[in-house]
Amino acid sequence: MRLPVALLSLLSARIACAPFLRGTMHRTAVIPSDPTQDEGHGIAIDAAVPMLMRGRGAALPPPESVPPAGQPVRLSGDANGTEFMVDALLYDGTAPAAADAPATVRVLHVVVMIPGVDESWRAAAVASAAAALADVGTVSMHASDAAVQYYTHTTAASPTCDYTAVTAAAMAGAAQGGIASTSYSYVATTLPWDYGRGPSGSTDCTYNGWEWQGIAYLGGAYGWTRAASYHLPQRHRRVLFHELGHNLGLGHARADGREYGDDTCSMGNTAADAVGNTYNAQMLASLGWATPRDVAEGAHSLVALGTSNDALRLANGLVVSYRGHTGHDAYVPQPRRGQMYIHSRDGVDTVREHVGDTWRDYPSNIRVDVTARTDEGAIVTVAPAGEVPAAAAGASPAAMAAGFVILAALALALAGGRAVRAKKLRAAAAVATARAKKLRATASARASAKAVKLPPMATDMP
Repeated sequence: MRLPVALLSLLSARIACAPFLRGTMHRTAVIPSDPTQDEGHGIAIDAAVPMLMRGRGAALPPPESVPPAGQPVRLSGDANGTEFMVDALLYDGTAPAAADAPATVRVLHVVVMIPGVDESWRAAAVASAAAALADVGTVSMHASDAAVQYYTHTTAASPTCDYTAVTAAAMAGAAQGGIASTSYSYVATTLPWDYGRGPSGSTDCTYNGWEWQGIAYLGGAYGWTRAASYHLPQRHRRVLFHELGHNLGLGHARADGREYGDDTCSMGNTAADAVGNTYNAQMLASLGWATPRDVAEGAHSLVALGTSNDALRLANGLVVSYRGHTGHDAYVPQPRRGQMYIHSRDGVDTVREHVGDTWRDYPSNIRVDVTARTDEGAIVTVAPAGEVPAAAAGASPAAMAAGFVILAALALALAGGRAVRAKKLRAAAAVATARAKKLRATASARASAKAVKLPPMATDMP
């Protein structure tokens, strides 16, 4: 089931159409404690005129992950006098340094109880959240990088999904119970599946028509998950970890043209039977939990990502990693283990560019091959990609002829009647054969005249 993240989608839409203001980070102020208000700690930059930056929604990161002074940034939004209402805050150029991620991910986990929800559900929700926070320590390679406090908030059933209000009430209760707001950086609220469900059975917890399981502020302090008993513990563990990734400033892990397509990363869509969580190497580098080594041509050792967070950075900026079988690599689908991966970064998202033993990028003239592998890692060799193969430069007459036959077969497969299809297929094959003969003759004549450029395909299509 799709897990829409409201603000990430919203910000992506705004980024696409809004102009950016460029500047340099100058100073920061304090995050408000009320999630129903703008996620607006002020950020000033020295652009043309220094302005106070206020977040609209959840565009700005919490104080612990605000870019350091001197960090180039880009912002989109609306200027109003000496204030700039920010829709999106992006790092300009390079990925954030390690200091941009909190040294310790300190979370207040709020479990909301409503009538009809029993103690076993609460206990399972707490256990799955504890496992998700333990995964943070596993993935970052520092067990002390995650700390969690728990607070149970009991409230009446509600036909509306006012999740920000229930979190604000819970935080007030937690403060009265002695949990200071300064003791945590993020608030993860888990709601029962039926919270916000009216008498008709439909739920108000939707975004763009989808009933969400998780939603979070990108680069903000607050995230929410909804869980039924059958989501506990494993699915809820993955969803909470995913939403916390958005709080840390991570987008989605894309692959094969799909927003959640990278199944080797919890910011994508990991396998349904995955027990724990993992991030790809590019995500780890964005968080400062991995420091890819810049490499040139030659052979390079690459320890499995799941036990070391080891990675390489190519001259074109792409990140190379190798997924093994242990550590957090154990949460990668079995067929994806023992493979080399290449990832790029696109804003807050990552894109899996390649999986397999050999990768070439002709524009940047880089080739990467796995030349040896063990259970612990691999040796990869970086070399020039070489010239573009002739097949990639232009189709041969024989290849074009084969293409005509395939197209004819696909078109005729839709026609009714086996005999009719056979007759038409034979006729199409004859036409294709004649066309191939003509193309070969044309190519031969051009070759003898030292002409090397074939006409565009469109000129030869019927």
